[in-house]
Amino acid sequence: MRNGWPIISGIAAIIAVCLTIFNFFHTESGKKKSLEMTLISRANLVNEQLGNNRSKLEVRYDGRPIRNYSLLQLRVENVGRQSISKEDYSEHLKFSLKGISEIVSCDRSDSDPNDLPLVFSVTNSSVVVSDILLNPTDWYSIEIGVIPEMGKTPEIQSIFARISGIKNIVFHSQIKSSSPDRAKELIPILTALLSLLAVLPIIVRLIFFISRSTTDIKLTGIKLTDRMKKMEREIDRARNR
Repeated sequence: MRNGWPIISGIAAIIAVCLTIFNFFHTESGKKKSLEMTLISRANLVNEQLGNNRSKLEVRYDGRPIRNYSLLQLRVENVGRQSISKEDYSEHLKFSLKGISEIVSCDRSDSDPNDLPLVFSVTNSSVVVSDILLNPTDWYSIEIGVIPEMGKTPEIQSIFARISGIKNIVFHSQIKSSSPDRAKELIPILTALLSLLAVLPIIVRLIFFISRSTTDIKLTGIKLTDRMKKMEREIDRARNR
């Protein structure tokens, strides 16, 4: 086992260095501005798979008949580590939808903080969001009511904004899992553990060396004491003669 420690220590040291480098670049990238949009949910009022029964249903919105009604919920979040101020925008956040014939409603459903002064404007199949300060982890969700085209699913077609420090807005077409973030949070812990494993043989050897040195000192002291006693006895014998 003693011969295997250098190998285990070397492997642990290499892994620890790799994790440290990865964590450094991940931390540096996290310091940049970043804005994400996530499609949280999408639902139709009437199931398109009803077949012949579909023709017997009538859907009305604000008193007028419509073919069907779909509700999309989107979440916009500042996932970077820097604030996005109003002055950072040179062009508003704008996103377009496809597979729809009309946008009939657009409202904020929730936000953090809850007093974000959001203003939306709808033009044809697009939504424009007013410029707003978003501190790190600030977010807001939007509910968009649309009339879908026959046989098509409403989807986000494009997202555009000109924001200082942000080249592209990341879009997720489904609910984002938090497991990758949790895994990244474990990287510093794993790095520390592997670093400890890498230096453990050195610590063990140091303890062994100190323990052995202490034992040697004690043995040396015992030997010196014995010699001194022996010399005293020889001196006493010489005097008695």
